[in-house]
Amino acid sequence: MAGVASLLVAKLHKIAERKDSAERRQDKDGLDVLRLLRFAETDSLAARLTQLAQHAIAGPVSREARTFLEALFGDRNALGAQIAARASVGLEDETALRLSCEVLARRLLEAWKP
Repeated sequence: MAGVASLLVAKLHKIAERKDSAERRQDKDGLDVLRLLRFAETDSLAARLTQLAQHAIAGPVSREARTFLEALFGDRNALGAQIAARASVGLEDETALRLSCEVLARRLLEAWKP
């Protein structure tokens, strides 16, 4: 069973690989990333991601996921924040959700030492 860090890495890669293909992209993946960011303890998640980034096999993929996190969720107007907002229409205020993506991604990026 994959841990939260591994799942986050996988979701970020999935979104990044499909970002230019609207028919393959699934908005729920953005919401899944936001849920992971909201409910995982940031320092523990960052520590595990740092370990994965240093792993001989998982390292390159994990380090690339860090770049994807910044590009896709590190700004409230980025694609990841947009698709998370679309997946939660009617459930939460769009502006607050997008801001949450940005703040939580930035917090994790700050704690996640490459």
